[in-house]
Amino acid sequence: MLDSATEYAQKAIEYNPAVIEGHMALALVSEARNPKEALPFYVAIYKINPSVGLLALGDYYIRRADFVEAMKFFDQKIRYEPNKVEGYIGKVESYVLLGQKDSAFKYLNKSKLLDPNHRDILEWELTYYDYNGEPDEIKKIGKLFYNEDSLGFNKQIAIAYLYKRDWLHAEEYYKKTNYRDMDWGLVLWKTGRRDSAMKVIQRAIDYRLKFAPFTWDLSRAYALKNDPKTAIYYLNKGLDEGVYYYYWIKNDPFWDEIRHTPEFKKVENDFYKKNDEMLRQIHENEKREVVPDLIIKKQL
Repeated sequence: MLDSATEYAQKAIEYNPAVIEGHMALALVSEARNPKEALPFYVAIYKINPSVGLLALGDYYIRRADFVEAMKFFDQKIRYEPNKVEGYIGKVESYVLLGQKDSAFKYLNKSKLLDPNHRDILEWELTYYDYNGEPDEIKKIGKLFYNEDSLGFNKQIAIAYLYKRDWLHAEEYYKKTNYRDMDWGLVLWKTGRRDSAMKVIQRAIDYRLKFAPFTWDLSRAYALKNDPKTAIYYLNKGLDEGVYYYYWIKNDPFWDEIRHTPEFKKVENDFYKKNDEMLRQIHENEKREVVPDLIIKKQL
């Protein structure tokens, strides 16, 4: 499948090398194979269209969980096009993933001034409130994003109640959806239906092992099964692959079962140290208006 995608992308570039879609497809396919080899393709996009390239490079580094580099590109995008919303949204996403509410909402508010109804702005606002267990805020702003009786709206509220550890309300809202995956298993577990819960969790594990490695989800599932060794293995694997979410580490109720273990505490402490160091570098770079350190630097 990746070979076919590569072939079609290369043909598109040969047909019209000035059109970025072929380069973007080739970059994404290359990243799926080997992330390190994809960087030159994103640089090629920048050379054709700096506006798109800066954003693509920032997103690339977010997927690598390298927020120091990602922020350089988003800051440059803002300097390059201060009246466009995308650079601000990139910084919102980065700060939410780094667990920085004040900074995230600073750029959220700047984004809203430019485009108050932009879907990505609302999505990251909802994401923040979900993983901090704030269902009332979800109910308030979710109406701008979903129909109030939609499956998506009810699922967003259910997730917020889950992170609030309000199992009965979480169940109430999950029942309004067709969702019966891992989170549903956690609700069953926490409300005393443990045999049913383990069937749901095992089904979720089997599905992920068969169709995709989803290492983060596997860690959460094995944590609920009180298998800390396997849970930590997949947690570390996910972090190595670039899965990064401060509020998941801090708040995820699945990991409550193993938070007391020395193994989890070590991962948690190492994660927080890395997070703090990235924030230190980001703030320092913002003060100095650091330009991205790539071959495109000369052109910026």
